[in-house]
Amino acid sequence: MFSRTLVQGLNSLPDRPWAEKRNGKGITEAWLAEQLQPYGIRPAPMRLGQVQARGYLEADFQDAFQRYMSRSDMDALKASLQARQGQKSEVGDQKSEVGGASGDDAAAA
Repeated sequence: MFSRTLVQGLNSLPDRPWAEKRNGKGITEAWLAEQLQPYGIRPAPMRLGQVQARGYLEADFQDAFQRYMSRSDMDALKASLQARQGQKSEVGDQKSEVGGASGDDAAAA
């Protein structure tokens, strides 16, 4: 997942603790990278379709998730991600019918 996509998703969540840490401002890609660095998680260049940007692989988070998240939190996260994937798929289908998704939109799906 591209860093910008992850940041947008995190900023869209209401009442999260990072809003307080940033004095009510949204997080940035640089801030996220700084927060993840102690866990050995670093953004890397990646390509999704024709779009290239820095981002994260799901596998990079596995160790941290297993160490620091409860089983119930892991299950809730998986359910949330599956629901989002379903919504993105529906949106992508609608865009295809209208004339196709842009490269950035297609990469985010």
